[in-house]
Amino acid sequence: MGARSSQLQIRVTPAEKATLKRLADAAGESVSSYVLSRVLPSEEQLIGQLYEQLAEGGSDHRPIMTRLQRALADLPAAELGERVPPPDPSGLGPFLLNAVAALVETAAHEKGADPPDWVATVPPLARPHFGWPLKSLRPHQVRVTPVPFKRRNLFFDPATGPTP
Repeated sequence: MGARSSQLQIRVTPAEKATLKRLADAAGESVSSYVLSRVLPSEEQLIGQLYEQLAEGGSDHRPIMTRLQRALADLPAAELGERVPPPDPSGLGPFLLNAVAALVETAAHEKGADPPDWVATVPPLARPHFGWPLKSLRPHQVRVTPVPFKRRNLFFDPATGPTP
């Protein structure tokens, strides 16, 4: 983040100001940094929030994975390894944990950077997981899946993305 050289003022009621002050104090932050962290979260915060959304469940993780992919793309190559926190393995099942690790590996490869150390600690799936259930489509999925996903036993067509 660049040096702050501009000022922004917003009008709030006295009650809103007191609430913001109380929340900032509880978070151990100044009011400015508290508001900025909620309105413009850092990449680490955003990635952490996306991990939480993945852990909450749901039938389709693709929109969250797409947002995670964008957040990773926004990180500078030199900072990718240190600014991508590890997901909580207990919150994500083996499939999602491997999908996240492979996504991070792919982003690092595209940037010419080393992935974070935690990626190497995620064991690949014991059995292959195919995005499409039809056995006749498996050769296609094996052929077109990006290598980081293949190493983790995740096979899919990149046009549709990995599916649980």
